[in-house]
This record gives sequence, structure tokens and C-alpha cells, in this order.
Amino acid sequence: MKTPLSLPIFLLKAAKLAPNASNSSSSNPRTAAARSCSRGRNPPTAIRVEVTRLDSDLYRIEVGESLEPGEYSLSPEGSSQVFCFQVF
Repeated sequence: MKTPLSLPIFLLKAAKLAPNASNSSSSNPRTAAARSCSRGRNPPTAIRVEVTRLDSDLYRIEVGESLEPGEYSLSPEGSSQVFCFQVF
């Protein structure tokens, strides 16, 4: 996925995947980390994201800081599934 937005917000419908490890509600969002997939000599860096449960299997994932153009990935802890996106 590509986006021109430096503060993207994603809606994720996840029946079997738990993007939010804790039992948070919309009034108690959970902060998680994404990774910047930078090319070159710099190692990937953690990016803060906020995960909010909207419904039983619907989540809002909001980036907590403005992202520079580049490639990023989101992956739940303990999972081999990865969601990649690019900010341009």
C-alpha cells in the first residue's frame, strides 16, 4: 500500500489475528511499535503507533508521529505476518 499521508491511520478487521495484545477498549488504547524499513547503513527504527479496539474484531491503528517518506512494516508481536506500506 502507498500513501502520501505522513500520519496514516489504518482500519484492520482481524478475526484470527490479535493486533492488540492487551484487552484494551476504545477508551484505553494500546501503544505498539512499527518498524521503519530504511535502506542503506542505518538499522530499522521503532515507530510508535496507537492500537484502539473499535469492535470485537475491528481495530484502528494510528501512527503517533509524522513519518518521513520511506517503507514501513507493522507486525503483531509473536506473529510472522507483516503489513507493509510506503509513505511518499
